Amino acid sequence: MGVGTPEDLVEGVHGGVDLFDCVMPTRNARNGHLFTRFGDLKIRNAKHRSDPRPLDPSCACHTCAGFSRAYLHHLER
Repeated sequence: MGVGTPEDLVEGVHGGVDLFDCVMPTRNARNGHLFTRFGDLKIRNAKHRSDPRPLDPSCACHTCAGFSRAYLHHLER
């Protein structure tokens, strides 16, 4: 259906859509493309190799609170 960005999903929900079928989230995850409230992040990029910051400093989820960008970069490589 071609819908898959976080913005597309929010717009669809506001429009009454409650079912989405798209390969985009799977493809993005497989390629190390992550989404934060500040925009997207390509965790495979070498600039994250030594980055001690969390993905999203304002997020308290398990991943953001417990793992650095460097560690996630390491896992993705």
